[in-house]
Amino acid sequence: MRYLCRFLRAAPLPLKVMVSLDYQHNADTSWLACVMQDLDALWNGISFAQDHDLGPPADNFQKWHDFILKFPTTFCKFVNLYVEAMPYVHLPQAVVVCERCECYICGKECASKAVLDGHMSKTHSKISCARLFAFGTRCLACLTEYGSRPRLIRHLGRKGCKCLIAFIANVIPMTPEEYKPLDQEDLIRIKELRSVGRPKHYHPSAVVRVPGPYELFAACLWK
Repeated sequence: MRYLCRFLRAAPLPLKVMVSLDYQHNADTSWLACVMQDLDALWNGISFAQDHDLGPPADNFQKWHDFILKFPTTFCKFVNLYVEAMPYVHLPQAVVVCERCECYICGKECASKAVLDGHMSKTHSKISCARLFAFGTRCLACLTEYGSRPRLIRHLGRKGCKCLIAFIANVIPMTPEEYKPLDQEDLIRIKELRSVGRPKHYHPSAVVRVPGPYELFAACLWK
């Protein structure tokens, strides 16, 4: 629900349009559909929605929209009250809840996310966005030397990485003709590391900052 408040208050118009289109085409599984289900549970679970004459979310979303924008703190307070009132279910110790790693294209189930990423790359030619901007071993946005391209890709692929945002905003990504030879070199290096029991991100040198100008990315990174 906090993300809903941020979305309604600060999301740019193109993002709101994309979310609306996604909801229209995936009325049961989209992010907004899940939000609507939570709002409906909130409306049925505590009396504040009735007290403010909001009505069912699916029929009166504009009222909910205006209320959340006008009283975000009050809305979050009632969300917390609703969560606290929910019954807590204790799972038996033997039950292990694990994330399903299923290919959304062909439905194949993989043992881990790493295996799924490899399957997506080999079978469906899907590659991570970070790989398209890993030109060598140095991040040109934060001017950090990682020593190897896999370590640079891991840096760019981390959740919320500002460097990747800067690359996407300012740099043309590599074409398949450019990144495939680099990927092949990485694969050879990774096999060598694994043959001696090292992880694929291993490199003997430490990660270090390097001097140089980075005005191209400064506005996006530090604004």
